[in-house]
Amino acid sequence: STRDAENGKNPVLAMKDESTGNRYLRAVGHNGVEGMDWLVKDLHEELKSWGHMGGTAGNIVVKTDGEASIVALRNALARYHGGAVTPEVPPTGESQAHGSAEDNGRRMRNLIKVYLDQLEDRAKIKLQSTGPILLWMRRWVAMAYSRFKVGADGKTPYERQKGRKRVLEVVPIGEFVRFKPLGEIASERKSLESSWSEGVWLGHARGSSESVVGT
Repeated sequence: STRDAENGKNPVLAMKDESTGNRYLRAVGHNGVEGMDWLVKDLHEELKSWGHMGGTAGNIVVKTDGEASIVALRNALARYHGGAVTPEVPPTGESQAHGSAEDNGRRMRNLIKVYLDQLEDRAKIKLQSTGPILLWMRRWVAMAYSRFKVGADGKTPYERQKGRKRVLEVVPIGEFVRFKPLGEIASERKSLESSWSEGVWLGHARGSSESVVGT
């Protein structure tokens, strides 16, 4: 489709923690590491949220293919994250070695299609692949999978990592919501002014129970 062709020009980075099943997904704009300091920092923060703290106590194995752009990103992440980051690249032509990554990609793509169809149907619109809401949708798809997808062991990735279920209020991404801004105190408002504002629900914050709302 036309949208698939557009997507081909907008690379997406997917990451999976094999020990828990946690997922990460971001639209990255282009391949390589030039101008990607934000992505290296974001990957670092994601690894920390998964319990891989880096620094002197860190010890992880990062599996990628041998493409120059992803190797450069992996090396930049290793320098920034710290600790022992061991690279692992499957042999050329060994497609089975990429099975976990390919399965992760398929799962994330299929979920994005479901979320996108839901949003377009409810809002009665047709979105372009470069629409800002899709950047947030990709992020939320991986986060929702990590927090709520129950595996064969009866646990979610979040439960495997934390030892407890994640219980948070969830609404469809893109839903119009009312919210109270963080940090606002009553003395900052006029007496008849509403304490509520309006925005678009975009998912949860990474390391807390807060919601992210677009204004």
